[in-house]
Amino acid sequence: MRRLTKSLLKKSQGAFLLSLEVFNKPTIEYRTEPFSILFTNAWELLLKAYLFQASAGRKLSIFRRKKRNQKRESLSVDECLKKVFPNDKNPVRKNIEYISEIRNEAAHLIIIELDPYFSRVFQSGVFNYFEYIEKWFGITLSEKLKPGFISLVSDEKALKDVSVLKKKFNREDRQSISSWIERFKELEKIGIKATVPITYSVTLVGNPKKADIVLSKGVKGQRQLS
Repeated sequence: MRRLTKSLLKKSQGAFLLSLEVFNKPTIEYRTEPFSILFTNAWELLLKAYLFQASAGRKLSIFRRKKRNQKRESLSVDECLKKVFPNDKNPVRKNIEYISEIRNEAAHLIIIELDPYFSRVFQSGVFNYFEYIEKWFGITLSEKLKPGFISLVSDEKALKDVSVLKKKFNREDRQSISSWIERFKELEKIGIKATVPITYSVTLVGNPKKADIVLSKGVKGQRQLS
């Protein structure tokens, strides 16, 4: 494995594990913003590690062409996603794009009542990260983590009726709420790799027959969701 690939992977795993720690830390009230920032960064670094390694170390796989007297710039997470997942309907890509949008919005205003929706997208994103870091690099993270750190879905009872939410906010915020929820519903239609649907719950159980989502070893030891 190339030196830069190793460096990118190490930083990616660090950002990913820190995102889980932040989300699960009981003393932190606002978890969505830091999680979305760290998690998006983790995926950007993972995508770059994959692109760089797959291209046999070509710098232009993850960097833009250098302009004279200017610092070389690396590709954005959106540019990397388009290269790795060219199908814009790919559920993994849609999941990361949604979380990346939350990250972009974090500098302005994130409405805490939307956390039960966001956490379901985060949950699918965590499973996707497990799957692809193992698929691409043979790294198994899920076995190193305590089960509680993997379950991110907020209590379904915390979901508020949209009409109730809208009464609490001004017109601009109401529009934002509607937009986020509509985009969440679009992810629900795509499938479990895009988001955990509202009708699903994430509980760690011993009997797979009682589970909505099963994280297991597939062919050649690769983890898969079912």
